[in-house]
Amino acid sequence: MTVLTEAAGSLRMAHGDLLPTNVLHQPPAPKTRPTVTGLLDFEFTGLFLPCFDLALMWVLLGNIPDARHRITEVVGTDRAAVAGFWVNVAMVTTRELRTHGELEPGHPLRARLAMLTATWEQARARLHATAEAP
Repeated sequence: MTVLTEAAGSLRMAHGDLLPTNVLHQPPAPKTRPTVTGLLDFEFTGLFLPCFDLALMWVLLGNIPDARHRITEVVGTDRAAVAGFWVNVAMVTTRELRTHGELEPGHPLRARLAMLTATWEQARARLHATAEAP
């Protein structure tokens, strides 16, 4: 079975645009993390491969290693979830590479291209590893 086929066997509802600006949260109490209290902007909600929202956050927060570590912990070890996550990371990264590559030279967001290229290589390697795993 291919990675995509395995992941697609369990489509899941996702927000589809889980940007930090679409998350409502309460300010944290001392020495605690903020509590998520709601989500906004459900324009892109739909059925996606598993872990789409997590993959989107993983790419967008690419310069924050602790965030990526926490996200991969949430993804867990379920084979369909892992396959879906890495397919989604590859798709989101491809979109971001195209978008950032079209920016004018000198645009501040072009600095993300190096991180996005590294993310693409990591996603590619993880997809191959997932495909080869028994």
